Amino acid sequence: MLKHFFIFCMLLGSATIVCASQLPDYPFIHSVGNAGIYAQPDIGEISFEITVSDAESDKATQQAVAINADILALLAAQNIPAADVEIYEVQKKMRAVEGVDGKPATVICDIKQSIIINVRDLSKWEGLTTPLLGTNNLGNFDTSFERTDRHKINDELIAAAVKDAQHNGMLMVESFGKHLGAAMAISSGKLKDVSIALGLATGGLSSDDAPKGNPIRNFFAPAPLRFTQSVDVLFKIK
Repeated sequence: MLKHFFIFCMLLGSATIVCASQLPDYPFIHSVGNAGIYAQPDIGEISFEITVSDAESDKATQQAVAINADILALLAAQNIPAADVEIYEVQKKMRAVEGVDGKPATVICDIKQSIIINVRDLSKWEGLTTPLLGTNNLGNFDTSFERTDRHKINDELIAAAVKDAQHNGMLMVESFGKHLGAAMAISSGKLKDVSIALGLATGGLSSDDAPKGNPIRNFFAPAPLRFTQSVDVLFKIK
């Protein structure tokens, strides 16, 4: 459930409140509105690396070429257009490996190549990722997901958060026999001057506001995305 937090404050005189010059000179209520939804992503991206090592440079190159061919065949089978695939330049390095038990040192050829696949139809996701994850010499997998209508979702959530703030403010003032007046200030972030003056905020991110990473990568079934919006509003009290 969405969490609401309200502050009701009647200003009786500037001399009665510290730093009152920062506060409105009329009776007001500070209301926070929140809105959030979970929505399934409709596009995704998977990235990985081809890594091959062999004492023979030609053999390592041939193996990398064969893996590339298998990946391209998989993409063709899934009808992934070439424009949605980024294949980076092959990186080839030679490294010396010391001999063991009196054996001479050898030179190993390491080949690495990065590939990024944009998946615009997630019904193809599992059919694409399952074979890739089962392919030898592929590693460093990563995934990300998004909604193509993110801006529309955010617009709708802001409108819902504003209504939530208005509803919450109305409930508070009516419990004191007052009426909610016009919105005098609104922000998609914290109204810091008011919040700090009232002891509601200290500036910076709180533990709830701090960005949190998602350590779980969804290689087989994309998880719903969480979208939230919050607004701070100062309403005049009638």
